[in-house]
Amino acid sequence: MLSFRYAADGLRYCFATQRNMVIHLVVGIAVITLAFLLGLKRWELLLIITAVFAVLVVETINTAVEKMVDLVIEEHHKLARITKDVAAAAVLLTAGYAVLVGLLTLGPRLWGILIKLIHF
Repeated sequence: MLSFRYAADGLRYCFATQRNMVIHLVVGIAVITLAFLLGLKRWELLLIITAVFAVLVVETINTAVEKMVDLVIEEHHKLARITKDVAAAAVLLTAGYAVLVGLLTLGPRLWGILIKLIHF
């Protein structure tokens, strides 16, 4: 039970200190809500939810990597910067994947709604 508390403490830390974590969460909730409202099929909804959680997981790992580098190396070091940049790149790639999933699953429905509104 203590391990769950430590994990919850880690999540609280991420949401309290990492602006991008909060942004990813808010956008993720909005996209999942939109997916429900648009009546996506179960498998499409699963793709959306998986993409949102993947971004949050990778952002959490990125935070852990950054803090570990800060703990180990106090001065500026080329390898420390590369380590942080590569961890941030993982977040960027995952967010790009999430955008693609969103476009491919939500895009056609949103486009259809837009076309109906234009022709109204």
